Parts: sequence; structure tokens; C-alpha cells
Amino acid sequence: MIKRAFLAGDTATKPLLSQFISSFRVSQLDMFEGVKRVTKTTDADWTITHSLARERWEKGAAEVRQGNYMGFTEMLYSGMFVPGANGSHGDYQSRRELHNGLLSLPVEDLDEATDVGVRMGENGEVNRSH
Repeated sequence: MIKRAFLAGDTATKPLLSQFISSFRVSQLDMFEGVKRVTKTTDADWTITHSLARERWEKGAAEVRQGNYMGFTEMLYSGMFVPGANGSHGDYQSRRELHNGLLSLPVEDLDEATDVGVRMGENGEVNRSH
């Protein structure tokens, strides 16, 4: 997950700094493997299908244009992997310098964050549309 951090200093003597930071740089397969680890499941427990990220993004965009905002979720999770989606590729880490070290940010644990997300989904704490 890429975040943009703004550091404000004494603007009379220093400019406002804009820094890019990253929690994780993962593929869809990395995310799926993490979910399986957290839920203690295997491929056999899932119905696995394959599709191109661009096709999923375009399908989601078409749904949003028709007023079905569930398509936004499809766009959100596939757009990261589609160059040019939403005007830019979501993988800042391959194009920009990150500043995690400069900001003394700890290394985050993907499985820990995945576990939180899975539990939130199971508890109905995740909004599924607008």
C-alpha cells in the first residue's frame, strides 16, 4: 500500500516536503498466498479462476457507469496491476523513491495486516459499496 506523507516544517525557511512511503509491494498471488496462510486454507478450499487485470478493471468501470458501485471494488483491486488505469499505474515503488527509512517507519508484516482485513470482513466491518 502506497501512502503519501506530508511533512510540514518551518515553511518560512524550508519548503513543504512530499514523501512517498510503502507498506507493501505485492502481487495478486502474494495476497492470495497471505490469505491462505492466515485462514489456514489451501488451494483445494478455494474456487480459483484466472482473468486479466485489465479485463476486470474494464468490467468494473462499466458497472460503475451503469450505477452499480460494486464495480468500484473490482476497479480498485485490479487497477493496481493495470498500467494507465485511473491515469497512472498504482505501483509507485517501481517509479519513485520511497522514504520509509527517512521517516523511520517500521517494516510491516503482510500476514498480520491480512489477518486484520480478514477478521474485519468476517465481522461485517468492511463497506462493500458506496
